[in-house]
Amino acid sequence: MDKKRKSTRGFTLVEILVAITIFSITVAGTFSAVASSLAYARHVRLQTTARWLAHEGLEIIRNARERYPSAWYSTGSKDPLSECIGTWCAVEIQPNQTPGLEFSECGRGGPGNSEFNCPPLLFNQNETTSDFLYNYSNGSETFFRRALKIKPIAPGEEYKVISKVMWGANSEFSMESTLHVYQRI
Repeated sequence: MDKKRKSTRGFTLVEILVAITIFSITVAGTFSAVASSLAYARHVRLQTTARWLAHEGLEIIRNARERYPSAWYSTGSKDPLSECIGTWCAVEIQPNQTPGLEFSECGRGGPGNSEFNCPPLLFNQNETTSDFLYNYSNGSETFFRRALKIKPIAPGEEYKVISKVMWGANSEFSMESTLHVYQRI
């Protein structure tokens, strides 16, 4: 019998090191992909919220066109909507009060060379109705800031409305719409 037998009972040190290296690279790549996917998902969530807030700003002004028609016909109007003509303003929805909207000018510039200095929006979740509400009066502070501006194109007839939402150090999203004013008969 041949007493020289080749031992095949285990792995060599080099084989183990190669296997550990390959496993480590695979795990590191997976964690890196997961981390970048989570960061991108957060960015998309914030951007989507900013788009909703900007769109809501345009809708607020569209509704204000119905509530305060005289503000669209005269430049010296005392209607609350006149606060937003030609400058940035914040608009608070007051559903249980008359007139239902509160306008405040905030166009003097803010932190980080931003063109407006509106207060941050607050986030409030209504526990009884599961409604989520961004507002300026109650809730926890967010890092979203929304400002609205109305620019006369043809005063009394046509206006450009800009809704801009800023968040973070230098992220922003804006929407604009042209509103035509019609007189009620």
